Amino acid sequence: VAILAQDTFEPPLKRLPEAPSHSRAMARATELMAIAMQQEQVDSEEFLGMVKSYNERRGFGFAACERTATKFGRDVYISKAEARLALEEGGGPIFAPQLAVSAAFAARSGQGQCKPPAPSLAEEDLIRFRVRFSADGMPQAEQIRRVRKFSGVVSQQPGTENEAVGRVTSDELYIAFGQREAVLRRVHCGQIRLGAGDRVTFCIDGGCTGAPLEALLVLLVPRQMHLVDHVLGCFALSLPRAPIAEGWPARPDFQLDCHALADRIILSGLPMDANEAELMACFAKHGATMTALARSQNGTFASVAFPSQTEVVRFVGRSIHTFADDKETRLVRLLPCRRAGGCKTALPGLPAPTLVSEETGALMVRWTPIVLATGYTVELRPAGQQASWSLVEAPGGSFSKHAASCRVSGLPTNVAFEARVTYLASCGCCSDASDTSAWCMAFPNMAPTPGLGAAMPWQQQQQQQ
Repeated sequence: VAILAQDTFEPPLKRLPEAPSHSRAMARATELMAIAMQQEQVDSEEFLGMVKSYNERRGFGFAACERTATKFGRDVYISKAEARLALEEGGGPIFAPQLAVSAAFAARSGQGQCKPPAPSLAEEDLIRFRVRFSADGMPQAEQIRRVRKFSGVVSQQPGTENEAVGRVTSDELYIAFGQREAVLRRVHCGQIRLGAGDRVTFCIDGGCTGAPLEALLVLLVPRQMHLVDHVLGCFALSLPRAPIAEGWPARPDFQLDCHALADRIILSGLPMDANEAELMACFAKHGATMTALARSQNGTFASVAFPSQTEVVRFVGRSIHTFADDKETRLVRLLPCRRAGGCKTALPGLPAPTLVSEETGALMVRWTPIVLATGYTVELRPAGQQASWSLVEAPGGSFSKHAASCRVSGLPTNVAFEARVTYLASCGCCSDASDTSAWCMAFPNMAPTPGLGAAMPWQQQQQQQ
């Protein structure tokens, strides 16, 4: 009221006329053109990956790709709009046929609404896509094209080096390209150890007339149960570690040696401060159900259990995975085996064997066989002396994978012995030595007392001399 009573009151400013609608439209068009030009520069590179997850109800998913993970440090977001606009390779939208069928069904049944179309993308679909960045700087997939997935059989396994290529045979390739075989390189198989006869899925790069076909994104089809004794993968793993507490300095990554089996992954080389909780924080995101630690005289091992072979194959079949927690996203890297040129202990040992004397001058060594082993080595030494171990001779250097015992003869009857067993895996790695057995003398019905066994009759004779 006081303001209105002032003599200096000024009338409100007049509202300026609005710009013509066509001027606003031109400004908006210019803005969109600038955005399009910027996106065109960002999206010039095309990537090949796999749909890691997609939820039609929630309306988003993620694409996994080794190149984008290395370049952006995370998985690429897939929006529902982009998923529904996805194209079949060389065709129209993926969901269009399903939508047409649903509309026809609704018309015939007299329903007012047609059923929603089937999901446009599904987990493990292979896709090509480009990347644009959101307002928050997060990579998002666009111009998605689903790539045809082929299935075939490995006719020649790839070597450990990229130059040593293998071959995959497929009737589907012959129908599509007129060629029955495709080149199979180790670099496109993750860290899976493929063998002749394995069934795989893959996509093809190229396909030009007369040009050799090359298999990409190769993934093993889970093997039958009678082949589970084979090692699925032998590799090194770089696993990020979180700080002990918020604000504390970062800890060095785990550098581990790993063996992938039918339903678990065996880790070796763990430091003494490793625990099951921090391992599960990573592996639970890839389907693991449990971890168990075991410590031996040569180091710490861990067993990471999965529900089935499928989850193990998915993890080992790619060389890079993302690992996200509440704070940040880090990368888990699977690398080639670090034991080139020599065998290193990388598998947990067996339980202690048993020694039994069944006849004079001979001992029977018995151990618990395991499916993973392709052979066993047995060592013997006099008990209580910390002497060097002597390898028990076996045909071909090791006992058969079906063996569970061996007989050692020609032993003195007045000496107590102890034994240990080591097994070999199909990848060429050996296990940690088992715990030593109880003492036993090569004389039936004579069991040495461990507390007194350090001075056997033959040793007393040496001391007297």
